[in-house]
Amino acid sequence: MDVLDVKILKDLIQRRATAPLDPQFRKSFTDIAQKLGVDSDTVRNRVRKLQQARLLGDWHIVVNPHLLGGDDVAIWLDVEPPAKDSLIDEIKLMQGVFIITNFLGSRLLFFLRHDNQRFFETQLELVRRISKAQQIEFAKVPWPECTLKLSKTDWTVLRALQTSPRKTYAAVSKETGLSIRTVKRRLDRLIQGGVAFALPQVDPKALQGGVMAALEVVYPPDLKGEIDKTVDNRLEGHVWHILHLLPCQPGKNQHCVFSLVLWNLSDAKGIVHEVEHLPGVQSAWMHLYEDMIFLFDSFDEYLARKLSQMPFA
Repeated sequence: MDVLDVKILKDLIQRRATAPLDPQFRKSFTDIAQKLGVDSDTVRNRVRKLQQARLLGDWHIVVNPHLLGGDDVAIWLDVEPPAKDSLIDEIKLMQGVFIITNFLGSRLLFFLRHDNQRFFETQLELVRRISKAQQIEFAKVPWPECTLKLSKTDWTVLRALQTSPRKTYAAVSKETGLSIRTVKRRLDRLIQGGVAFALPQVDPKALQGGVMAALEVVYPPDLKGEIDKTVDNRLEGHVWHILHLLPCQPGKNQHCVFSLVLWNLSDAKGIVHEVEHLPGVQSAWMHLYEDMIFLFDSFDEYLARKLSQMPFA
């Protein structure tokens, strides 16, 4: 993997750092190539190699939780490694959990989808009891507002794309019995309305020639734009995803996680030192990825339950 691979990966997943995922998940390789100043065959071949190396796995549709009146929350804690494996096994069984990120050492991060505050508080208390962690922190994932009312046809299109977001219009048409024109029109509406996003499985263990790391930066919320831009620019060619996390409580600081590829592990110390001395930054840590666990089956079951409870518009 090299700098161009990192830039392609970022453009595939996020492109703009204003939301956790890029809503334009069906953009062409030609579009990516033009942005990066290379030809489309180069992008296509690079993506194929990332897939063959199993660093980039299957894609999955992610529906904006705000559509269903819910939220996604990132929860992180520190648990010593001897107890961490059993804790991960228990977290996998928790309703609403759809990604678990395990870092080397004690740090553990996972994402929980909920549709009401009571459910969230119950799950959080469960984590406290089973982890016995002294401190658990959490923050909201900043999905855009979403007020669209979906029809049965809209959901039909989404489900057809659920495990293959880049499926052709013709394939979706054949599967759903809808016309190609209807499929395209409905999908364009869902994308523009901030309903549907796409997320690939990423396997940090598959990376060769470098290591994946997460740079966690803490700063006051009013400095968000300034600090994020500075860090992203200084680490261009390393950053493949930026996750802004919104404080759940007033007066709390902003957390931002920059997912990086480090070509040399010794670079980590220098990056942390540079970032933590930026004006306004209160703290910075570097965590090395050990594993990412994607629980899309659980996520889909949650979505199916929600859909069964709501009438179609």
